[in-house]
Amino acid sequence: MGQRKHDGQRHPRRAGALMLEPTGRHLFVDGLRPPPGFRMDVAVGTTYTLGLVSLLLPPLAMAAHDRVNVDDGDVRDDDIALLEAVRRLADRTTVFCHAGAIHVPGTYRRLLAFAEDCVVEVLPTRPGRTFHPKLWALRFSDGQSVRHRLLVLSRNLTGDRSWDTVVQLEEDPAGAIDGAPAATFLRRLPEMAVKDVTAARSAQVEDLADTLQRARFATPAPFTRGELWPLGVGTDHDWPMPDNVGRPVVISPFLDQKTLDRVPARDSTYVSRPDTFDELGSAAFTGRRTLVLDPLAETTHFTENEESESQGGVDGESDDGDTAQVTAPWEVRSGLHAKVLVWNYDGSGWWFVGSANATGAAFDGNVEFNVLLRGPQRSCGPQSLFPEEDRRGELTLSRILTPYAIEEADPRPDPGRRVEMDVAAFHAALATAGPQLVADEGPDGRYDVRLAFSSPTPDDPGVTTVRPLSRARNDARALGAEARWVDIGLADLTPFIAVMTEVAVDGADTPVRLECVLKTELVGVEHDRPAFILRTLLDSEDSVLRYLSFLLDEAGGPGWHLDGQADGERAEGSALPRPTYEDLALLETLVRAAGRGDESLTRVHSLMSDLRDHNGDSPVVSEQFLQVWEAVWAAVGPKRGGAR
Repeated sequence: MGQRKHDGQRHPRRAGALMLEPTGRHLFVDGLRPPPGFRMDVAVGTTYTLGLVSLLLPPLAMAAHDRVNVDDGDVRDDDIALLEAVRRLADRTTVFCHAGAIHVPGTYRRLLAFAEDCVVEVLPTRPGRTFHPKLWALRFSDGQSVRHRLLVLSRNLTGDRSWDTVVQLEEDPAGAIDGAPAATFLRRLPEMAVKDVTAARSAQVEDLADTLQRARFATPAPFTRGELWPLGVGTDHDWPMPDNVGRPVVISPFLDQKTLDRVPARDSTYVSRPDTFDELGSAAFTGRRTLVLDPLAETTHFTENEESESQGGVDGESDDGDTAQVTAPWEVRSGLHAKVLVWNYDGSGWWFVGSANATGAAFDGNVEFNVLLRGPQRSCGPQSLFPEEDRRGELTLSRILTPYAIEEADPRPDPGRRVEMDVAAFHAALATAGPQLVADEGPDGRYDVRLAFSSPTPDDPGVTTVRPLSRARNDARALGAEARWVDIGLADLTPFIAVMTEVAVDGADTPVRLECVLKTELVGVEHDRPAFILRTLLDSEDSVLRYLSFLLDEAGGPGWHLDGQADGERAEGSALPRPTYEDLALLETLVRAAGRGDESLTRVHSLMSDLRDHNGDSPVVSEQFLQVWEAVWAAVGPKRGGAR
């Protein structure tokens, strides 16, 4: 975990400090980058809500393309780098998310075709509960050994700009934290999938669990002991806080009376959101201190406008429809989103940090993942969050909080909350009904598609419309047998559909409107859709050359750039001629890659195959380059076992 000082500059992280900053996205990105000399071997992530644009971020970070700025989650700096990273790592990355909780982006990006198999929708085995963990289990390899890393987060894989926490745990044979609970957790994930998980991905998750079972992790200083704490997967973990703790601190965007009853009231502090406090009423907090983020610390900025404005369209083209936010109100998009319990007990300070809100559901059926940390009371107890003396101008938690006075004594429940939960459950049930997009190809190579379900669908609680994600909002159809769309090109076929449900609420001025994305089975498409999309994206000599530069830019060797020079040799502002396929620089780079014996030549071989159309031609690849490439591959490729 890390912290940032007032001057806005990055400082060395104080391991064990609370990270509560909306600009801390770079800490998550850094946590995905392989250690020096290693590459990503396999990655499994979990999230409640999922942003489809954010789905592209982990492969880009894992590929460690230093020339692409991925700080703050900006994945749009270089589409060629992004394309290469996603194609390289998508088959090693699996993201499990709650069914019915994928955000609708403002535009559909065709790049998602290369990442869609990464997405697995799941539901807890206990009905009515939520799949809510935010864990990343990573395994890196240097070709001879492997190394594990765990990221325990409160942040979903979305473009939200909220105040969150992250704990990064590095493998250490002498570490005090046992990795076995994470292995148990991973093994349960495929069992919760609403559709069958492919054999390859199930085997990959199982293999990662096998190596995690034997791994140990270092405890981040100043903590001295730690324990992984999965919830809702059949373990015996439950509420972590003993009855007689001292100075308990509860940080959570959501609270309920069951949790208040569990936490000793004496000297307790609650940090939450104003609407959460107002819903419970002041009487529930008698004898307790209530704090919220200072308004100056709040932010409503989103890095990914596609996920905050549901417009529709493809690759930057959108319609002029309603752009009102239609995600559920319990989805925190800004402000406080961290979930932390801190207390003193048995002479030590304790932290319970991760995905679990301070609610009854979190500890009674939800699937969550946290870590319990213990350390010296002075540096790890509640007083470390609220020091009596300012620590030399550091941005301590107390300096960004302000007291909150709850106006009404009695609870003030939201009349639409029950309806909202019912609509969310309806969307999840649709995901379990076997949705399919059935495509029929016409003589011109374009498709008509219709939505079908392999199982009976649940009763619609209101009025629901659907559309393929690549279609504009004004092309939505009523959910039912007549949900059809015509004249869709192969590049715009997608298994993702946008679902919108609107329900009138008694006593409310406005209806409940919730929108999500569901992943269907795409049926009836015989052509290689990703390869076709690849050819539409790499449609020029320049784009292929840029792609090759990433394929051949392996760690340990100088990168090849469009000006034909290696890293460190290119003069700033130089205006050298653009390269061609005949350039010696490219030939030299191919030969150097052959000498390294890494995966880069295999990836070039895969690219050359995918660039060939149905006639076997490669329109944007020159004959001269093909001759050079075929000579290099004939000499080296077969010795390496051919393409994977």
